[in-house]
Amino acid sequence: MKRIGAAGRKWLNGTHIFFASAWMGAAICLTLLRLLTWTNDVQADGDILYAVNVALKLIDDAVIIPAALGTLLTGLLISIYTPWGFFRHRWVTVKWAVTVLAILFGTFFLGPWVNELTSLTDEFRTVSVVESRFQVLMMHHTLWGGIQTTILIATVFISALKPWGKQSGRSEAKTT
Repeated sequence: MKRIGAAGRKWLNGTHIFFASAWMGAAICLTLLRLLTWTNDVQADGDILYAVNVALKLIDDAVIIPAALGTLLTGLLISIYTPWGFFRHRWVTVKWAVTVLAILFGTFFLGPWVNELTSLTDEFRTVSVVESRFQVLMMHHTLWGGIQTTILIATVFISALKPWGKQSGRSEAKTT
């Protein structure tokens, strides 16, 4: 496979870091906003509760989804066109698994939960706070969104620390 030059690799790495940072930053914002919805002031005012859920949906749709896909695409290009590869280093393999699983979990669980919470608060406003479906969704989104955000932060540290060495039987990769 043809490799890209040093300048191309720097641009690709910078773009990857940009997307990963946007994804992680937006996830932190979602987690903090979701925690805000647990306060009595927010739950007592259906309009504020709805506004917070609309903000969560906007961040999810406009930042998290494009950033996650950008992270996936740039990671794919880095794995193909640089010596890092997909499976040469355990830490790269772990990052691939975490990225794919996080995108799938967000697609099939976190995103739909945000959409449903937004719909419920739009329809019922303050009544939605006492609805059991609302409470279950909010609990799941708070818990699992927080866990996913923590995992994304850990993935950044995996990138920086590059732990676990090479996969057995793999050749040495040039990192310059």
